[in-house]
Amino acid sequence: MKESISILFCVITLSLCLASCGGKEAEVPSNEEYFAIVEQINNGQYDEAKAQIEELYGKFEYDGSAAGVNKMNLYRLLYDKQEMYDEEMDVLLEFLSASKYKDFLPDSEKVPEDDRAPFMDLVFVVQQINRIIDKASEEKAQNAVSIVGQDILDKYGTDYTPTW
Repeated sequence: MKESISILFCVITLSLCLASCGGKEAEVPSNEEYFAIVEQINNGQYDEAKAQIEELYGKFEYDGSAAGVNKMNLYRLLYDKQEMYDEEMDVLLEFLSASKYKDFLPDSEKVPEDDRAPFMDLVFVVQQINRIIDKASEEKAQNAVSIVGQDILDKYGTDYTPTW
């Protein structure tokens, strides 16, 4: 009986510990941290910038959250500055694929008013894909067209302005 109470106590203690440790959300990096990484990239400190991105943003998904958008923007800038267009294309397509707003791309007029800012993040991504599609490898360019669709690439081009 004493052993079963001890085991039960250990299980409860372990469960509480795991719940309290696992329940914490990841802390979003500050604007200062974000702009420090941008500065590293602009100064050609690519290895340091990549390490900082992985450390501060590695736990965040490309989910449309501020941290997810910042992660995408930092990797995009890092790869763009190094003319690593295939890697940049991968980041852009991964972000686009993860977004719940991608279903609005065919008809931007249906975007609910509250969702317009995150939707415009996607428009920016499509514009960046358009900007580098001729610089990426043929395989990456074809992948972009198959994922995004030529009609969407044409629609949003590089100078799209919403009508709402």
